[in-house]
Amino acid sequence: MKINNSKYAITIVFLFLTMSLAAQRIIKEGRYKVNERTLIIKQEQERLIVTEEHNNAISDFKNDPKIYTRIDQVKFNGKNTIASVFASTLGEARIRHLQHSGYVLVTLYPNRDGSISAVQLYTKPNVGLTIEEMDKLIVSLKEKVIIDTPTDVGKNSKIAPVSQVIHFNKL
Repeated sequence: MKINNSKYAITIVFLFLTMSLAAQRIIKEGRYKVNERTLIIKQEQERLIVTEEHNNAISDFKNDPKIYTRIDQVKFNGKNTIASVFASTLGEARIRHLQHSGYVLVTLYPNRDGSISAVQLYTKPNVGLTIEEMDKLIVSLKEKVIIDTPTDVGKNSKIAPVSQVIHFNKL
């Protein structure tokens, strides 16, 4: 019997990807230790909220949101946007796989200099992302995204969180 090497190779790659994704943990409510961080997943009505444990930026804002300055139009400093970070972090093949699974609402908590101190992700439980992928997205967003702070924002002002919806079928 003759084996078609290209079909065999494709089957092996497909099985490897399927097994590696199945081995990752699917997101549900709870606490997850991933790398050096602990992520907290909370179910709120029909969506999940993903945050890092012990992040003061989120609790500070929730304690006194009135002292924060809102930015009318969010611009990014440099080439990295929320969408581009999602695309580069997840990769083309994974985004194609998630294309019909919905969206993620991303909330960034910027520092005065535009760097990101905290990230919250809101999504439906069946979006298909794993906790490891959520962790990678949070880390990448904090490392790569810088918000261009308007010049009219005071030097001692705190900047309010900004949000954007990422639809997988639009990446």
